Amino acid sequence: YQSIPADTNPLCPKNILIFSCGVLTGTAAPASSRLHIGALSPLTGLLGSSNVGGDFGAKLRSNGIQSLIIRGRASKPVTLLLDEDTVEILDAKALWGMDTWKTQERIKNELGYEKSAIVAIGPGGENGALFACIMSGRDHSAGRTGMGAVMGSKNLKAIVIKDHKKNPVSASRRNGHNSIKRYLKQIKSSPEFATTSKYGGAGYIKWANDMGILATRNYRENHFEGVDRLDGRRLEKYKTRSRGCHRCPVQCKAELEFTNGRFKGTNGIRPEFEPMISLGSKCGLSDLQEVVFLDNLCSRLGLDNISAGSAIAFVMDLWYRGILTLEDTSGMDLTWGNSEAMEALIRQMAYREGLGAILCQGIRRAAQI
Repeated sequence: YQSIPADTNPLCPKNILIFSCGVLTGTAAPASSRLHIGALSPLTGLLGSSNVGGDFGAKLRSNGIQSLIIRGRASKPVTLLLDEDTVEILDAKALWGMDTWKTQERIKNELGYEKSAIVAIGPGGENGALFACIMSGRDHSAGRTGMGAVMGSKNLKAIVIKDHKKNPVSASRRNGHNSIKRYLKQIKSSPEFATTSKYGGAGYIKWANDMGILATRNYRENHFEGVDRLDGRRLEKYKTRSRGCHRCPVQCKAELEFTNGRFKGTNGIRPEFEPMISLGSKCGLSDLQEVVFLDNLCSRLGLDNISAGSAIAFVMDLWYRGILTLEDTSGMDLTWGNSEAMEALIRQMAYREGLGAILCQGIRRAAQI
């Protein structure tokens, strides 16, 4: 509010991008992983606000940095490398165009910082998709309000924290031991702890359907006939490893390896509750493996999976109602549940091509167009 003039274009150099740790981030407090990212939003023109877990916030704080403010715009693609003592701006031309997973892998391999924490954008942020996200690791996403587009507008491909240095001295370390023990006990005794820890947010799809609140075919219905096939608890048989955010006892994230079907032999990350719905029932898609693939594709390309799925559901609704035809979609069949068309639209949105060039502006602008 203080730093940006009222008439600022969110994608111009005047916008600022703020990475701010929570008050307890990086301390011994349970679930103290959160990093908040703010800027003027290119999607809404209002306050852009997104939040992400993982380990980036904790490692930023452990290097003595509470908040990081990015101003201006680099003249070429760059990576910001920092620790408690130094800040370096490195050429990122070779990384530009890479997806978020490959970007982080390349940075760790080339710089030799295996324990580094990284946030990065993909082609979605580079090309200015208005709901582009910022990824931390493979599955922690600052997804909402287009913060990845702001980062891309600054030619900033990634930010790297070299390594963990030390834990910040805090009240939680000096005199909070008993409070921490009580809080951990409270978390673990929660009625939903076991379910969330085992299945993550993906375990609540059938619950939403039973409650009559499962968004189906762009909200045309609130029950989905394919819910048993979409039930995220069925992913348990593919789980190879559970993990989670810094100091979080829930460990709700899961790595998967498919042992059958079209994606046999491939690895993936289990989606969360909202993208399971946005890319699943909201688009009329009940194939679990396809939903995982599309969710992971959004993460790799740097698109908010909730917004992407909702945009696809919107355009499938237009197809269903006869408002869009094969001529409008360049021959693409947008029948409910067509996963091949969904994949094509996600790629188009990330690269601002075809129908995706309209959809990546968000549903409100797409509806006006």
